[in-house]
Amino acid sequence: MYDRMPTLTKAQMTKIHDAAMNILSKVGVAFNEKESLEIFKKNGFKIDGKTVFLSEKDVRGALESAPQRFNLAARNPAKSLQVGDDDFAFVPGYGAPFIITSDGRKRHATMEDYDNFCKLVQTSKYIDMNGFMMVEPSDIPPETAHLDMLLSSIVLCDKPFMGSPVSKEGARDAVEMAALVWGGKDKIKDTPVTVSLINSLSPLQFSEEMAGSLIELARYGQACVLASLAMAGASGLVELAGVLAMQNAEILAGLTL
Repeated sequence: MYDRMPTLTKAQMTKIHDAAMNILSKVGVAFNEKESLEIFKKNGFKIDGKTVFLSEKDVRGALESAPQRFNLAARNPAKSLQVGDDDFAFVPGYGAPFIITSDGRKRHATMEDYDNFCKLVQTSKYIDMNGFMMVEPSDIPPETAHLDMLLSSIVLCDKPFMGSPVSKEGARDAVEMAALVWGGKDKIKDTPVTVSLINSLSPLQFSEEMAGSLIELARYGQACVLASLAMAGASGLVELAGVLAMQNAEILAGLTL
């Protein structure tokens, strides 16, 4: 898979890394969530309002504490996964509000569509784990939709599944539901059973929902993907190198938290 990717030279990566470190130490990243600021403050980080400043030493220390590999447990132990190094896990897409039917019509997605995707994941020999919000169901209340999607992900598929980082409460719900399956929170604290997608709020911020979810999931040992979805020329710089440096800074700030 790596053979199909155009890779940066070591000098180019160093340049982007140095730029990201400069952003983190001089510009900082804003965390719009009270507990995240308390955590940074407790650990000696420089804070100005909601903006946290991170040194390269802080970032490297955080990265060194993260495992190179981990086991992601499935409800069916035969479908558990190793994640890290050269092991890939293929997962469905995320967040589609619409469905395109076989005759070319576009319509709003429903919970039935989500259930069908769970069944497709279960029967696929190519997809390693179930997703979350593979479509956004329009026919159930948004305040509780994550509960219905999590239930379907667990009941209709016995592969590992993604959690619900829609809010701190949503992340807590994911932990509670996983704990029901695995026999208690103490059973999953040292064994990741979910992976959740945490997005930064470009440029150089984390929302209350995302920072709160990250804290709650980390508290119970659940894995997270840190992602920056900056758009060049809109929520990020126009130049590709600048966007990469900013995205790297946002992701490293989230990982450090």
